[in-house]
Amino acid sequence: MNQFFNVTIYIVLILVAISLGHQIYIYIQNTYTPKITKDIYRNQIEKYKDIVKELQDTHQSESQAIQDKIEMENDLQAFVEESVKQYK
Repeated sequence: MNQFFNVTIYIVLILVAISLGHQIYIYIQNTYTPKITKDIYRNQIEKYKDIVKELQDTHQSESQAIQDKIEMENDLQAFVEESVKQYK
C-alpha cells in the first residue's frame, strides 16, 4: 500500500512539473516574441484597387486602339475618294 501511494504521488508530481513547465514556456513565448499581425483587409483592398486600375488601363488602351482604327479607316476612305476624284 505504501508503494502504491509513493507511485501515485510521483505521477502527480511529474504531471504538475510538466504543466508548470508548459505554463512557463507559454509565458516566455507570449512575453518575448513579437506579435505578428497581418492586415488582410487592407491588403485585399490594395489588390482590388490594383486589379481595377489594370482593367481600366486595358479598357482605355482598347478604346484608344478602336479610335485609331476608326481614324485610319476614315483617312483611307478620304484618300480613296480623293484618288477616285482625280481620275474622273
